[in-house]
Amino acid sequence: MPIDFKLTDFCYPVSILKLRNFLEKSQWFSLQELEAYQFKKLKIMLNHVYENVPYYQKLFAAGGITPKDITSLGDLKKIPVLDKNIFNVSRDLFFAKNAGKFKPIGYNTTGTSSAPVMFYRDRFARTLEIAYYLRHWSWGGYKIGSPIGEISCWFFLKKKKNTNKPFYYDPVVRRLIINGNLLSEQNLDLIINEIKKRRIVFFRGPATAIYAFSLLLRNKPHHSISLKAVFPVGEMLLDYQRKLIEKSFSCQVFDSYGNMEGTGAISQCEKGGYHINSDYGIIEIKDLRLPGLGPCSSGYTGLAIGTNLYNFAMPLLRYSHDDIISASPNAGTCPCKRGLPIIKSVQGRLSDVIVTPDGRYISSLSEVFNFVNGITLGQIIQEEASRLVVKISKSADFGQDNEKKLLEMISNIVGRSVNVRVEYIPFAELTTYPRSKFRPVISYVKKEYGMSIKD
Repeated sequence: MPIDFKLTDFCYPVSILKLRNFLEKSQWFSLQELEAYQFKKLKIMLNHVYENVPYYQKLFAAGGITPKDITSLGDLKKIPVLDKNIFNVSRDLFFAKNAGKFKPIGYNTTGTSSAPVMFYRDRFARTLEIAYYLRHWSWGGYKIGSPIGEISCWFFLKKKKNTNKPFYYDPVVRRLIINGNLLSEQNLDLIINEIKKRRIVFFRGPATAIYAFSLLLRNKPHHSISLKAVFPVGEMLLDYQRKLIEKSFSCQVFDSYGNMEGTGAISQCEKGGYHINSDYGIIEIKDLRLPGLGPCSSGYTGLAIGTNLYNFAMPLLRYSHDDIISASPNAGTCPCKRGLPIIKSVQGRLSDVIVTPDGRYISSLSEVFNFVNGITLGQIIQEEASRLVVKISKSADFGQDNEKKLLEMISNIVGRSVNVRVEYIPFAELTTYPRSKFRPVISYVKKEYGMSIKD
């Protein structure tokens, strides 16, 4: 789930514009300049955690480490990798003693690709997020104030009064939000007309949601929606999805990767290169090959490990994202000439589209897990159009009331004609290796209701 910006996030316009201007310049830095900037920010963060973050105070004391021992980016490896499960168990210890002065706001990950994580982002991290998105969107031609459309389930789930609205328009920021739970042939003309009415020229949202919308548009070959760029977020974008999206909207797709914890970001430029945003955070790629193997000219697959450079309220150092990156030692320079390092691809979270008996395409049904306490990990499997199996790894505080709430929410979205069954599964049985391949939603319904998901 991407960050849903609040109006209060824009309360620091000077800071946002200042950082936005810096990021506009830093993308053209040389590798040496980028690494120098990273190390400068890292030293500030190391001194901060050493003095203010209980977890790292204990960790550094146990390992006999001080900030002075980190004299280069390579020395960062002296700090152990942080696993999500360790962070969850010790989460309160990561909250800085002086966090209040940084104005933190709490967020929760989806819990669909691994155990859910509750964490805090401060005003510096939120400012960075806005500035980063503005830069990436600018690669596709976006400027502040350009009308932008978005597909979201989260926005409509969090407020009951909006649940049955097909869309919501915010005239202040010229943002049209389309209800991802109501994408259907029945609502298609209404949505198309609203996009035209608002003169939307850019689009963002989960990859599967935009893909589902593109599938529906195939029945409207003369829809005349022409965009300047599409920005998928939150999920791994597959090749066949990209091809249909670009065909549907007559524009280029600019893919991106990030995590809610804000420890790293990768974005695709107009030349197709995937760039590590070194001025956002530090991303290490831990080689998953057997120890002792030499360099591989064709590249390798590694685990993404990220370090915060901006979030002082709850900083994470060497945090394992559970996502896989395909890298190449001979990547060279991207044709776009930016100095930001490039990789081959990101193998992130895979999801699927639920097709309901009444013809709706629901792309983010797994977000219901965010609204029910006691779910460690969840997966939804559509066996037939009218039958869902919900597999749950539960914690001790999950009870009958929680199950009732979950079933009610799912039924409200997919319809009462769909039979929903809950199965309780141990956490280890729900996860597979690599973890990034975990699919929170799997649908075996492909052709019964009009079209193949992959056609």
